[in-house]
Amino acid sequence: MSGKSKSCVIICQSDHETAAAQVLSSILTAANTLTETNMYNMSILSMARLHTMESADWRDRTAIFLGSMHDRWSVPRPQASRVKTILAMANRTLLIGGAVFLPLETSFALGHTLAVHPNFQTSLREEHLDLTISEGATASSGPFHSAISALAAQMMLIELISQDYGEFTARSVSEYVGLSQKNQQNDTGLIWSLVQTAQGDKLICDVLELMGQHIEEPLQTAEISEIVGVSTRNIERRFKQKTEISPQIAYRKIRLHHAKQLVSQTNMAMIEVALASGYQTYGTLTEHYKKEFGCTPKQMRNAEYYGLKP
Repeated sequence: MSGKSKSCVIICQSDHETAAAQVLSSILTAANTLTETNMYNMSILSMARLHTMESADWRDRTAIFLGSMHDRWSVPRPQASRVKTILAMANRTLLIGGAVFLPLETSFALGHTLAVHPNFQTSLREEHLDLTISEGATASSGPFHSAISALAAQMMLIELISQDYGEFTARSVSEYVGLSQKNQQNDTGLIWSLVQTAQGDKLICDVLELMGQHIEEPLQTAEISEIVGVSTRNIERRFKQKTEISPQIAYRKIRLHHAKQLVSQTNMAMIEVALASGYQTYGTLTEHYKKEFGCTPKQMRNAEYYGLKP
């Protein structure tokens, strides 16, 4: 995974698209929040403010043209050359809704398949006879991506996150923002960090997913070994090689971070927190919790709820 933050600029057809732009931006913000990194830098621009960015600025940016589902995006002549420059120079371009007309409006040769909303297909076919229209709600063709609407573009952004940072990260973000159903109860940020440390190693990903699915009733390493079909010795060796910690320590960290969420975000009784995190007694949870976070669960809850120092 590249450590360099990726810049994305959302350009709105009109003020009517501002709310949808905020939703798209929030998906990328969620990726930053979930992973506790600065994966993406986002900004939202109106057409009137395109002149504030130099042409060379687009080489390392993703340009997201957010158009309406109902109106063709027409470009005034003074802005046409600037839009054409962006289409030619942007590292990656996403055309949404009426933005599929921008190549035509700016005489930009676009030999790529596009996802086109039904409202625009007839007219676009007439004006662009050699255009290939995707049957799906989204399409990707080289550096150009398209979506028939802002809603369809949400899943397109998840696909772009997958291209940038891997399938696990994309799935985690999708679950985090509610675009797909969450199928595990865990501290996704911690597991994401371990997956990245292991550079996406499939065995470690499979084991971590099992751990995340079995927090309240933890599995023994031998049970995990049987499920994934790899010996316990090989699992332990792979974890040491790829993450520099044992699978047992990784499992304990996942359970403790799960407990931390329950401590700071719910009013569950501490014994219930312990049981929900796979600990039979509150005393055992407290012992491990203090080693991991430097304070007891009760001290952390007092800090979260009452502002008292742990």
